[in-house]
Amino acid sequence: MDYALDTNTIIHFMRGTPAVKGQREKAVHQGSRLIIPPFVDYEVRRGLFIKQIQSHEAAYNIICANCDMEDMPPSAWQQAARIYCGSL
Repeated sequence: MDYALDTNTIIHFMRGTPAVKGQREKAVHQGSRLIIPPFVDYEVRRGLFIKQIQSHEAAYNIICANCDMEDMPPSAWQQAARIYCGSL
């Protein structure tokens, strides 16, 4: 299964949040691809430019090197919206 990462998940990766790190390791161990959609890349980079936190920028570069950058089809965005609304 592939996982499209959202901005909050990437922020937790950069901060080294143990639970998120464990989930990433589990997904990679299972052979899953981690995907960063273009709008998430934009949001993260915008935040990095604003806050200018060098350690987070370095961490994001490592994350990007280990993920695929690609967009998702409209059907995937619709499903993501349904999942998000169901979790509220």
